[in-house]
Amino acid sequence: MEPLAVNENGTQLQQLAHLQSRLIYVTPSHHFPYGVSMSIQQRQALIHWAKEVDGFIIEDDYDSEFRYAQQPFPALASLDKSHVIYVGTFSKSFLPGIRLSYMVLPKSLIGRYKRYFAHFEQNASSLHQLTMASFMEKGEWTRHIKRMRLIYKHKMSFLVETLKKQFGDHITIVGEHSGLYVLIKFHTHHTEQQLIQSALEYGVKVYPTSPYFLQQPSHEPIIQLGFSNLKLDEIQLGMQLLKKAWCTN
Repeated sequence: MEPLAVNENGTQLQQLAHLQSRLIYVTPSHHFPYGVSMSIQQRQALIHWAKEVDGFIIEDDYDSEFRYAQQPFPALASLDKSHVIYVGTFSKSFLPGIRLSYMVLPKSLIGRYKRYFAHFEQNASSLHQLTMASFMEKGEWTRHIKRMRLIYKHKMSFLVETLKKQFGDHITIVGEHSGLYVLIKFHTHHTEQQLIQSALEYGVKVYPTSPYFLQQPSHEPIIQLGFSNLKLDEIQLGMQLLKKAWCTN
């Protein structure tokens, strides 16, 4: 297994030339935790690499539905159907409880998949699968995503605006153009764990990012803030409490 570096500016595709692998796993629509998306040029470069090495790309289209600054980018699988294995889930965008996911294979892999996994048992309900198919066929899925995108865009804008008002130059906001969370890089001498503990003492739960890096990208703590299930007044209250927790010590 070989890592491919990602930073706040995106995936460092120039490192592809140094990899021995012929299979790569990427989340081009929304990298976790940075929240960055691959540009069209980066997607084309990745597909070019897969063709050059006769390899495959596993494209996890994580959070592709929730992009706020511009229209969602086309999936890698729509640009090249012979080198991309396309996977995704309805857990974030619809109902986590139904546990529905999907995979679209290149034609060259379908026979091999059937040969090895013909008797593979999955636990997704057939009723749920048929209901989701009908939901999509009637256009309700598209309408649902449009509604949710507007709701989350409003929440994201409000969160970012409130963060700027409360913390100003004390923070740098990362990943505000897509997804259901933002990262804040806090310009402080406190550690990540100290910030998380201080927030918890004021009743606010925030999340670390350090477990997701092989090498820490910054000496300053980077904290994850989620907002998907919060109302606007709860977001505002949460930011006020974080200001007390982090700026009064």
